Amino acid sequence: MNALTRLITPISLGLAASSVTLTTCAWAEQFPSKPVTLVVAAAAGGSSDITARALAAGLQERWKQPVVVDNRAGANGMIAAQLLMKSAPNGYTLMLGSIGQMMLNPIQHGPQYEPSKAYTMIGQVSKTYMVMVAAPGAPYQTLREYVDYAKKNPGGGTFSSSGTGSLMHIAGESIRQQSGASLTHVPYKGEAPALVDLTAGTVAAGFVVAGTAVPLVVAGKLKALAVSDAKRAAELPTVPTAMEQGFEVNMPVWNGVVAPAGLDPKLVEQINEDVNEVLKSPGLQQQLQRIGIQTAPTSPKDFSKYVIDQSAEWKRLIKDGGISFQ
Repeated sequence: MNALTRLITPISLGLAASSVTLTTCAWAEQFPSKPVTLVVAAAAGGSSDITARALAAGLQERWKQPVVVDNRAGANGMIAAQLLMKSAPNGYTLMLGSIGQMMLNPIQHGPQYEPSKAYTMIGQVSKTYMVMVAAPGAPYQTLREYVDYAKKNPGGGTFSSSGTGSLMHIAGESIRQQSGASLTHVPYKGEAPALVDLTAGTVAAGFVVAGTAVPLVVAGKLKALAVSDAKRAAELPTVPTAMEQGFEVNMPVWNGVVAPAGLDPKLVEQINEDVNEVLKSPGLQQQLQRIGIQTAPTSPKDFSKYVIDQSAEWKRLIKDGGISFQ
């Protein structure tokens, strides 16, 4: 290698490296330069959908690009999850992940759906709780009374869920395991058809996410028997927790933004920062608080740790409870 070559080579390499760095930075600074899709594993009108639309509206204003909510309900979130996993890791397809699809699907469908493998964690968005509800005319006022009724009336202790293996199913199974009552699971294809039979009294009781349950309880269309949180809900202060009634059912419900695996770390930080800024909006916070949902912004690192810890806890709960999804 002559002197000129020795001089030119480091300069060329340096220029090439600078070019790559500038290109990467420019790409990150330009995001988003086209519409972004936010996939949600829920039908329109449910609590996850309401959260997704509130977040999408804030991001759209901040990004000056359309943020389209794509409702992909069904199969306990598997349809939405598979769509995201097949998408390019470029930030233009995101998902509002839920505890049900991210915690329970790996247990039922295999390790390829483990959150740490299937997704890039961006940040938690919200947290809430479930409410066990029944028709207004049901002959019981609390969870404890529902269990006693089921013991005295064989076949009368039915409980609904949005599908086999769903969070609502596990909550009901947990009550059955702890009470020793003969409770019968009635799975539905989503929350909406379950609510139709709950309000009509066709099914005796069932757990429903607070964002959906609270307005119906306040309107007198459903009766609240218990909440699934560690403490009473501000929206339903007279309703005792399941734990107050002797049942270990403390099951927090949350949503968080995730992307396909392999998203660039710089873009992860940028999207996380934008999501967290949107979550600071008093208007958005008030909109969600009215239906029992609290904003819960986190860093990508903290969200990842929370998901991993929650995953281990759900596996323990299902194993110890002998809960089957068949």
